Amino acid sequence: MAFRSLIRAAAAGELAEVKRLCDAGSDVNDTNSAGHFPLGGAVVSGSLRVAKFLLRRGADVNQTSALGWSPVFIAVQRGEAKMLKLLLAHGPDLEKQTERLFGAHDRPINGVSPDGYTALHMAVHRGREDLTAMLLAAGARSDARDGNSQTPLHLASEHGREAIVRALLAAGADPNAADAWQRTPLHRAAAGQHAEVYRALRAAGGDPEQVDQDGALAWFGESKDP
Repeated sequence: MAFRSLIRAAAAGELAEVKRLCDAGSDVNDTNSAGHFPLGGAVVSGSLRVAKFLLRRGADVNQTSALGWSPVFIAVQRGEAKMLKLLLAHGPDLEKQTERLFGAHDRPINGVSPDGYTALHMAVHRGREDLTAMLLAAGARSDARDGNSQTPLHLASEHGREAIVRALLAAGADPNAADAWQRTPLHRAAAGQHAEVYRALRAAGGDPEQVDQDGALAWFGESKDP
């Protein structure tokens, strides 16, 4: 199938067409009016062969879409571990944050628009221990903040993801980091009644006496004995 656009060919995973268009002079870092770009298309298609070819031809591993999504972020959002491994080998900027997690007309999560996500936030949001470990090993900051000052540890604690919580704590995440509502990961674990997560946070120095914007402490249940 012949394509006029390198972006479309990459998104279709058509390596032969990608090669033909590149040889004909197409820009590997081209961007269309919707903010799509060839390497992002290759990641969406899940084509490792196309992604490898574009990277060899000079594709920018830090290029972002109109939403601020980098190739690494797209790979994590789609749960593509092999693609993420490939991209991480090219030294991406892991502190890049999304402009918007969703389009302008998409509904926020729980009434909150989680803009400013890093790839690590998304890995934790998806509950992917493997992707979280890969990103941390590559140097992703465990204390990165999103647009609501939430760290990945806030997200992991809220959803009761004990293994990820422990991985983030081992990487230096702060159990007392306060978000935009002055809530800590301990507040999130207590609210969700995630006992094992709560205990892990307390063992790491989480302070249940920290007060959120509503005056609530972070003790689990009604007991002040963790």
